[in-house]
Parts: sequence; structure tokens; C-alpha cells
Amino acid sequence: MTDYFLILMGLVVLIIGVLIMSVSLGNRGYRKQPNYYTFFKIGTIGLPIGIIFYFTSKDLSLLAIGLVFFIAGLVNKNRWKNPGEEFQNSKKIIIGLVAATVLLILLSIIYAFMSI
Repeated sequence: MTDYFLILMGLVVLIIGVLIMSVSLGNRGYRKQPNYYTFFKIGTIGLPIGIIFYFTSKDLSLLAIGLVFFIAGLVNKNRWKNPGEEFQNSKKIIIGLVAATVLLILLSIIYAFMSI
């Protein structure tokens, strides 16, 4: 019990430290916009890897991170900096990727409930 408490307290201190540093360094006047297309690509790669990781070790962390990046990139599609040739005016590919991702998530949820 004490080991988990120490690990939790260490993580809390680390998160608070990162927040303090980001607030103090973030007020310098120059703010760069994130590349949401890169978020989309990271999510597209992270979701299947997260699903495989979930099936092998029952850990949802990588799946959740991939899902967050995927949604953040897709919601901000109008702000993509370098969409590339294959994604310009191509809603079918994006709809297919979203459908495949949703299908993989639903299959993993069904598998999780079937294995209980």
C-alpha cells in the first residue's frame, strides 16, 4: 500500500511541476499553433497499436492516448497545416478511417465483455 502511495504522490508532484513550468514558460509572447494533421496521424497509428496492446496486456493507456489524438486531429480538420495529396478533398478516406477505428473500438469492447 505504501509503495502505491509513494508512486501516486510522485506522479502528482511531477504533474504539478510540469504545469508550473508550462505556465511560466508559456507566457513569452510567442505561441505556435499545433499541427492537427500530425495529431490525426499519431491517433491513426496509436489506436490499432493500443487495441493490440489492450488484448495482450489488458492496459487501456495507449488506446486512450491514441483515441484522444485521433479525435483532436479529426475535430480540427480545418486547421491541418500539411494535409498531403491523399487527404485533400477526400472525405471517403477519412470516413473509412473513422469507421474502421469505431469498428475496432466496438470489437474490443465486445471482446472485453465476452472474456469477463
